[in-house]
Amino acid sequence: NNLVYSTMIDAQGTLWVGTNSGLCKYDRANETFKTFLIDSTNANATSNIIINILQDSKKRIWIATAAGIYKFYESLAKFEKTFIKDGKNKVPYTGTTVGLIETSSGEIYSGYLFLGLTKYNEATNLFEWIEVTPKRPNVFEKLIIFNLYEDKTGNIWINSQNGFFNYDPRDKSFNEIKLYNKVSDPNNNWINATSSVFQDDKGFLWISSTGNGIFRYNMKTNEITHLGQTEFPSSVHISDRFWKLYKDEFGILWVTTLNNGLLKLDFQKEPFQLYATPTDKVNTNMGVYIASIYKNPSDNDLVWLGTDDGLVKYNLATKTFNKFKHQEGNSKSLPSNFVRTIQRGSDQELWLGTNKGLSMMNLVNSSITNYDLSDKSEHCVIDYNNISNQSMDDYGNLWIAAGNSGLLRFDTKNKTKQFIPTFASRTYDLKLLSQIYTLSQGKSTIAKIDMVGDYQDLTKEFKLDKKTNVMIVSGGEGQNNIEFDYGWLVNDKSDTLWSQSKYNNTFYLGGDLKNRITIGILSLEKGKYNLRYKSDDSHSYGRWNAAAPIDSMLWGIHVFDISNTDVSYYQNLLEANQNKPFINSQTVSKVDYQNDGSVLLGTSTGLFKYDIRKNTVENLQKDFKTGFSSNLQQINDLFVDKNNIVWIATNGGLIKYDQRSHHYDILYDKNGLPSNYVEAIEEDAYGNLWLSTLNGISKFNKDTEHPIFINYDVKDGLQGYTFNARASLKSESGELFFAGQNGFNTFHSSNINRQVPKINITQLKISNEIIYPSSQNSPLTKSILETKEIEIAYSQNNISFEFSAIHFSRPEKNQYAYRLDGFDKGGWIYDNRKFATYTNLPPGDYVFRVKGSNGDGVWNEAGTSIKIRVLSPWWRTIWAYLGYVFIFGGMIFGVDRIQRRRLILKERERQRFHNAELRAQKAELQAKASEAERRALEIENDRKSKELESARELQLSMLPKQLPQFPHLDIAVYMKTATEVGGDYYDFNVGIDGTLTVVLGDATGHGMRAGTMVTSAKSLFNSYAANPDILFTFQEMTRCIKQMQFQSLAMCMTMLKIQNKRLMMSAAGMPPVYLYRNESRMVEEHLMKGMPLGTMDNFPYELKELELLKGDTLLLMSDGFPELNNQHNEMFGYRRARNSFEEVAEKEPEEIISYLKEEGSRWSNDKDPDDDVTFVVIKVK
Repeated sequence: NNLVYSTMIDAQGTLWVGTNSGLCKYDRANETFKTFLIDSTNANATSNIIINILQDSKKRIWIATAAGIYKFYESLAKFEKTFIKDGKNKVPYTGTTVGLIETSSGEIYSGYLFLGLTKYNEATNLFEWIEVTPKRPNVFEKLIIFNLYEDKTGNIWINSQNGFFNYDPRDKSFNEIKLYNKVSDPNNNWINATSSVFQDDKGFLWISSTGNGIFRYNMKTNEITHLGQTEFPSSVHISDRFWKLYKDEFGILWVTTLNNGLLKLDFQKEPFQLYATPTDKVNTNMGVYIASIYKNPSDNDLVWLGTDDGLVKYNLATKTFNKFKHQEGNSKSLPSNFVRTIQRGSDQELWLGTNKGLSMMNLVNSSITNYDLSDKSEHCVIDYNNISNQSMDDYGNLWIAAGNSGLLRFDTKNKTKQFIPTFASRTYDLKLLSQIYTLSQGKSTIAKIDMVGDYQDLTKEFKLDKKTNVMIVSGGEGQNNIEFDYGWLVNDKSDTLWSQSKYNNTFYLGGDLKNRITIGILSLEKGKYNLRYKSDDSHSYGRWNAAAPIDSMLWGIHVFDISNTDVSYYQNLLEANQNKPFINSQTVSKVDYQNDGSVLLGTSTGLFKYDIRKNTVENLQKDFKTGFSSNLQQINDLFVDKNNIVWIATNGGLIKYDQRSHHYDILYDKNGLPSNYVEAIEEDAYGNLWLSTLNGISKFNKDTEHPIFINYDVKDGLQGYTFNARASLKSESGELFFAGQNGFNTFHSSNINRQVPKINITQLKISNEIIYPSSQNSPLTKSILETKEIEIAYSQNNISFEFSAIHFSRPEKNQYAYRLDGFDKGGWIYDNRKFATYTNLPPGDYVFRVKGSNGDGVWNEAGTSIKIRVLSPWWRTIWAYLGYVFIFGGMIFGVDRIQRRRLILKERERQRFHNAELRAQKAELQAKASEAERRALEIENDRKSKELESARELQLSMLPKQLPQFPHLDIAVYMKTATEVGGDYYDFNVGIDGTLTVVLGDATGHGMRAGTMVTSAKSLFNSYAANPDILFTFQEMTRCIKQMQFQSLAMCMTMLKIQNKRLMMSAAGMPPVYLYRNESRMVEEHLMKGMPLGTMDNFPYELKELELLKGDTLLLMSDGFPELNNQHNEMFGYRRARNSFEEVAEKEPEEIISYLKEEGSRWSNDKDPDDDVTFVVIKVK
């Protein structure tokens, strides 16, 4: 019912709700309500109007209704009415009761409409009116009481239609607290009413009204604070007549209303403070891009933002801002409006990195000084002004990531610079370039191809009359690891001797970074050679589409003659170039100075480290496995924690890298990340990582084995889903900042809800049926909430538990972990689901444990648990084993006696025939010898034929006459016996619980012996089919077959059990089971290796458990089908059998069998098989 009067959470954590149509109990597991009616014959009876609910210290539940007060006994679902004493005699009272409390002294008070305040007398089991001192007659006569509340000092506070009052039980004093000026309105009886009150941890009283909002009352100062409409979400109106207030231990304020149901006010639902993008742009759909953040430690309200629209000085308190922007012609303004990074220098300095240079702002007078970071030489200028990121070391040096140009150290005191280029910006030594210029001006040129235009494929032949040392210089276009214009040298056999085609071997030629040059020194033998050069359709000599190289005459390929004396000089210059440190990547985007004197670099191709002391660059990407995706190599941000672990934000996930062990782990969205695109990383005071991504913000516990991510999105108050790379900050106070497309968020991780949730096991299921204490054969003697230990029979060993984490602040983000000690070997299982299922638990003792977290990732590590004992089945008890001994002992004795008698009779019969044979006349024997021999052969053939026919009849008689019928399964079978009976056998059993057991067997050997084995196997199957343990059945059948002493005979067998969608199967020396998955349209092959039954005791057979889905099809077959031979003596084979099944697996079982029969007949040319061919096909409907 939408009209909710009250709520109450009992000692077990169960939520009770009083409505206009009964008492409701909230089922957390199923998120439903169960309703109890006092008057079950009339749902609209006044007694079913539940106005207040109370559980006292004696665990009694009291119900205040529109028809008096009742006690409620949940175990009996029974209500008992109480009475009121009117001073003259005891009479039942049916008036409306609203206020109901138990005081700290154990006294129960109730408030009636129009009749005032009463107190419960335990001795008389009646409610009695209280007295007021000094005596004031009729003080409660017209007082309509809505609610009673006891504060921490023992005072009772009364909410009524006439206002807010206080009653002190010690001196019986009674006073009114005036929250607001009362007004008179004959059309509105609620205008001056208060409805509920509670006291918070600070001692303040919170009072709700029925039309004026909520009030806070300071009892020490008598100060009253009014919370009006502006303090509530737009969906909540103060005219909603707030009726009852309750603030739970999780910080949730629950408010019942008289006309708008139950309101849940979660003040921590949006823990992130949102600040909109500071912009004054007009007439554009593009917002301001926030690239960097800096918080002023001396001014808690001041934040500096680096944006693509200038430097913003933002006041968090007033949400106003000032901008510092580039001004044309003003060298004292920013060189660019794109401020990518902000770094604090001295107390009065901010260092600003833009896309056009470095600036220093004086915080005292806001003046700006700009610095040009170009690396200038005679031959080229390398622009280090495109700044991506910066980090300051302990000596006041700025380490600057300058994009394609590389890494730059800038001494902020002396203003000196040190450059470490990328391979894109590295250049040859000035001495070497000067020597090339000298060679080109002299007579050293042997051959050249220069001034190359678009779409050229040029050749220049030259001849050497003697062995010659040459220098080859080739200039061309290259970018992103590809050379577009390049030259090379080949000999007269077209063998390539030297080439510029490898981009990583090229150097920067000045101008645009795609202008490349390569120099090599060779010793060429006497002979003919060809210079070659190719160019694409753009950026060629005289037609540059970007900045031209410094020396365009080197665009092409040149061969210079160098003397023997100069070779070593030039080689030394080249080797010196190769030994200079450079970053083997295209772009540097992130730089992080470390205390060990090194600088970590995040680049477009992975992680690098520059050692300042050694002046070397180490490629840490070598520690990562080859085949890293380009997204994983694109680094957006780095963070080094106190354990020297590097956390790397990439476009392909989060990487954890241990600098000591060089070990790494990668976490993806499948591990819980909201997105693989991780943009920025910060660490809070508790050691958690906060990650901004392209799908919100996530808190991570830094555990890569059991990662826990708490993800936040726009529902939690984020500026949007998309955040910007490296646009984050942790201030000195621990406040975290993250910026995105629509603004930036701030928060303190310490402000998250640290109240741990309560963990309850809420439901027990056995074989998918809910178990109550009253259920048949129930292991529960009381509610599962109170149960700490259960004992279940072996037949009840399929159990499920449902559980919940009671924490009402953002409950959809609660997380769970569970494990079953004694069964789960992998430790805790972390999951968002609220249940755990265990099937076929072996006999033994277990402990099921569950823990959970609130929506902010605060875990109740203690959790809750329940002990479980699974009893052994009757057939594995000591009495059962004693019975087995007597039964099998008797069987052995009986078999022995029968065998002895059979041998004696056989010997006598043999002797009788022998004597008769001796008495025959020798002449007659000789005359009839040939005839006797012929007839003997006929008799023997007849005997064998009869034996085979008997064996075939015996074998067929062992087969089931009817197939079991299931609504969700279609079953079809087929058997064709061999020319000499092969011993195939199939059978079915339907258990009491609906479990279908299917067996397909193949006796070793042929003929009557095989039929005898089939007979024994069927008898054993009938004895053990109902046993749910397949492996136990195999062991028992092996033991029995061995005791029958069949010598070389054994039984191959596949057995499977199907219960609903659950499949268990094992095999002993049989072909694989084929399972067609309808969802993937693929056939799974399940080969379970094992010795035939009757060959080896205690063999460890393999057991498989699978889930069957609608449309899945199972095929069991004997080895006769794959071993069919064609006219070339080739077997049909298992692969061809699987492929044939896969072609028709979607069809009905009978159609599948018909197709397989036709395939077999076609292969064997309709020849009778040498071994039995059997199929069993089961399809899930």
